[in-house]
Amino acid sequence: MKMKKFIAGFSAMAIASAMSLTAFAEEVPTETRIDQTSVSKAGDMTATYSVEPSYSVTIPPAAVIADSEDAAQAQQIKAENVLLGDGEKLVVTLTGASNTTEKNAAKFNAKNGESTVLYSIKAGETAVTLGGEVAKFESKAEEQTVDVKFIKDSTSTPTAAGDHTETLTFTISVEEAVTATPLDTTTTAWTAGAFAVPTGGLTYNNSVNVSGDVTLVLTEGETLTLNKGISIADGATLTVQGKGTLIANGEKGDDCTWGGEGQAYAGGGTDAIRGNGTMIVNSGTVTATGGNGGNALASNCYNYGGDGGHGIGCALTVNGGNVTGIGGNGGAAWDETFDSWGGANGNGFNGTVTLGAGITLYNGTDNTGSVIASDEKKQNMHAE
Repeated sequence: MKMKKFIAGFSAMAIASAMSLTAFAEEVPTETRIDQTSVSKAGDMTATYSVEPSYSVTIPPAAVIADSEDAAQAQQIKAENVLLGDGEKLVVTLTGASNTTEKNAAKFNAKNGESTVLYSIKAGETAVTLGGEVAKFESKAEEQTVDVKFIKDSTSTPTAAGDHTETLTFTISVEEAVTATPLDTTTTAWTAGAFAVPTGGLTYNNSVNVSGDVTLVLTEGETLTLNKGISIADGATLTVQGKGTLIANGEKGDDCTWGGEGQAYAGGGTDAIRGNGTMIVNSGTVTATGGNGGNALASNCYNYGGDGGHGIGCALTVNGGNVTGIGGNGGAAWDETFDSWGGANGNGFNGTVTLGAGITLYNGTDNTGSVIASDEKKQNMHAE
């Protein structure tokens, strides 16, 4: 049977960089002059040999979208003669698709006029999304490859014969090395610097406090759980990156069963991520759940349930990844003879929300809810 052809064309923003090696003695800013009166008769000079970074990356010109993964013929993205700085990586990212515009989209659109074929992309065993990483190469001379497959969605039915195509753009960049200190449960004060989630993940049962500019590296496959949330000080910034998961939880407000002066007020839940600083999410998965408000159930008095805490109460910028904020539920209030008022529910994101290019904000806990504006407040909010 003749194989159906759905073609994805490729373009690359960078293909190769030539190597340049130079040997020289770097000019010393201040000369050392020694004469017969000098106490020290020694002088230092710095000799430097400079090596420019270089690499060669090959992007295939085209690929056939197969009807199934088993039938897919892999195309190889290849890197050779990769020479980078210590700890740096060469990253290939899918930055553009001519018929697909939604950032983080996992389904792509090959078209022939009005006819569309949905398909997915896999790099090795990992699904590729628009804006996501396709390959990462180390600094070494030997050839390195990643197999990329293009697979038609089984539910997609084209309405016209002929080639259905989409042009994909791959961008090559150098990822700088991040020297990060592995976290442990004794490190609850995160000052300026970078911290990484250790192998095996980590759970904090104490509140974490951030001061200064802090980078949190979410190690791939690992989860950091903060059961009493995290506080970001005024003027501080917490930048989150990586391929792991951050889970932050607020605390429940105190219940109240006795009313002084005829009124009973329950405690409010705390925000999971709080403070007057700023949180920036560049990648990774973040879920923040505010604490529930306390219940007010005193007898013979007016009862006021505590308000629920916010998921993320500080200023938030989302440039990538998936960020979910869940407001805590307001506490209950009841008395058989006096009026009572339950607490208000918390918001998913309560501070100023800034969305990077291609990021969408949804009402709900995933991307199936309705799209909302960045200044709207809902109990459940999701950005990706």
